[in-house]
Amino acid sequence: MKKFKLLYYSILKYQSENYQLLKDNFDLVELESPFQDSDEILHDIDVILAPLGYIIDETKIKRCANLKVIGSNTTGHPHIDVDYAHLNNIAVVTLKAEKHFLDTITPSAEFTWGLLIALTRNIIPAHEYVQRGKWDRRPFGGQNMLSRLKIGIVGLGRLGSLVSQYALAFGMEVSFYDPNISIAPPRITKCKSLGQLVSEVDIVSIHVPHEKETEGMFSHHIFSLFKKNSFLINTSRGELLDHSALLESLKDGRIAGAAIDVFEDEFNPEFEKTFDAHPLLKYSQENSNLIITPHIAGSTKDAWFETERHTIQTILNLLSIENTENTNNIEKNSIFAMIPARGGSKSVPLKNMALLNNKPLIDYAINVAKNTKIVSRVICSTDSEKIASYCKKQRIEVQQRPKELSQDNISTIDVILYLLKTLLNSDNSLPEFLVLLEPTSPFVNSNHIEMCVEALKNDSRATSAQTVTRASSNSHAYNQRYHDDKGSHFLFINERKTSTNKQSKPIFYIHGNVRVMRVSELMKSKELFGEKSIPIEIPRIYAMDVDGPEDFALAQSILDSGHLLNN
Repeated sequence: MKKFKLLYYSILKYQSENYQLLKDNFDLVELESPFQDSDEILHDIDVILAPLGYIIDETKIKRCANLKVIGSNTTGHPHIDVDYAHLNNIAVVTLKAEKHFLDTITPSAEFTWGLLIALTRNIIPAHEYVQRGKWDRRPFGGQNMLSRLKIGIVGLGRLGSLVSQYALAFGMEVSFYDPNISIAPPRITKCKSLGQLVSEVDIVSIHVPHEKETEGMFSHHIFSLFKKNSFLINTSRGELLDHSALLESLKDGRIAGAAIDVFEDEFNPEFEKTFDAHPLLKYSQENSNLIITPHIAGSTKDAWFETERHTIQTILNLLSIENTENTNNIEKNSIFAMIPARGGSKSVPLKNMALLNNKPLIDYAINVAKNTKIVSRVICSTDSEKIASYCKKQRIEVQQRPKELSQDNISTIDVILYLLKTLLNSDNSLPEFLVLLEPTSPFVNSNHIEMCVEALKNDSRATSAQTVTRASSNSHAYNQRYHDDKGSHFLFINERKTSTNKQSKPIFYIHGNVRVMRVSELMKSKELFGEKSIPIEIPRIYAMDVDGPEDFALAQSILDSGHLLNN
């Protein structure tokens, strides 16, 4: 199959393994920076990896006659004209909407706390003092214990939520301002306005994406409302702050200090030529209450590797979709079953091969897939030689999963998309439906699979079907609690006031044991369930999930009871 042509700029400095992945999968065109762009090069490019600070706008996009994807391993896209790209059927791949993946990427939230502690506890001037051969702790005492301070989180998204949880661990009172969140999480207070928040808290931490509407949100007026002697931390984007207002607030003593990892106009290629004369930098050189770092909050080697790899893999998946759509390679009424079975397990070593009723756990998924007449192919995705060997003996197909798709933080959807891409490349076709059978759900029967498939066939608008079971009374969301040093508390205290018994509580459902997906929609949305997922209710006993040793014992008891129907 012909490789797509990808334009890579060496200023991106991808990790060596990811650079090699690009070379292996694309016809790679490499330039130092967009300053070397030419009409001849851009005309034939299918994919561009876009560095921050270099705008990909309507003018540049028009020069790229064959452009299909713009990629950037960033959480925002101020450097890309997304609307114009979409109008021209060009996909834009960033990390902005990749919530499940980004939940595993934590260095920015961690670094926020590094800045916060360094600032409030005078760590940098204390270190410099010792470097001069002096030893006296008295000049460097912090203002307060963190457990006596209030922190305000501006933007309670992924990073804001992480920072808030860290704050709770320090014993701090936590408030937040975020117009997109209507209900405050447990132990966190919602402020009605940004002005209210900054006037009430001791530390303000910013976690807001850079968009046109958020530029300059910390204005002279907002700084005038800050609580006296409070602190500001910004690891988000420099464009959110009016830097002259920040400087004025530092000089007049409105705020006690600030720590910023981002700077206005920092992505301008000419930034460093004028930075050394910036008034804020001059102030920090003469005062210890302003810390400036060069945008390193997210800078750990593992985070670099994983965000680059995720972006590349997403682009590859998108291009696989294009091949599918262009060649109409979905085989009507074809149904495959996939069994994801990693070798790693923390609860039980090589859990998928552990014995249940004298059979490996994975054997239950294999047998139901083989015995379901509508399923034409059964494929196990694994990184384990032992599991692969066993599956081959059971006469099912095996896909050897690469190491990067075998880690604890890899989502099931990434594994599925890798399988589908491989099938497309090898067979030039894909099934209409894919059945996902987890080895940890041993009590599936053929009827569960068939009901899901039938529901999908009867509703062309549905993207998936799944078995579900009712949540037990003890596990009902209204009965769930969190604990802190003041005891145990209900998560949904207000809802409990109107639902005083089992009958008055709404019926909630949890996952059963099977998912069936319409492949064409799955590849477009990159989601297991998609926009419309049909629920198929099954008895709770079939939804048994086997994880730890006690679950194996319970599953054995269920098998011995004879309550399960055979296939």
